[in-house]
Amino acid sequence: MKVLLVAGLVAKQSSFAKNLAEKLREKGYEVQLLFHPRYVLASDLSMFHLIIADYDMPFMNGIELIKKVKEKNPKIKFIILIDGFDNNLVIIDKGGEYLSDIENYINKM
Repeated sequence: MKVLLVAGLVAKQSSFAKNLAEKLREKGYEVQLLFHPRYVLASDLSMFHLIIADYDMPFMNGIELIKKVKEKNPKIKFIILIDGFDNNLVIIDKGGEYLSDIENYINKM
């Protein structure tokens, strides 16, 4: 399975992303690591089965990235990386609707 891992530029985020990418590779996943959502939107999204994206990134947040990616490739699955929310997280978009495109989330705390 080919995975695209997207992290913000903050050192804490990039360190976590690098460690996660290494663990995924050890499990046999092919991982591409990008550090800005603009790079994702410029990528050939048909190559990826799963995108793991940080919620807190420059230019746009993880929810906004999901919406833009889903316009290009609605089949891609998403996992959102969060920092400090509780385990009962429900992500709501700005219109107040539950965003069902998120497959799961990982709390980095």
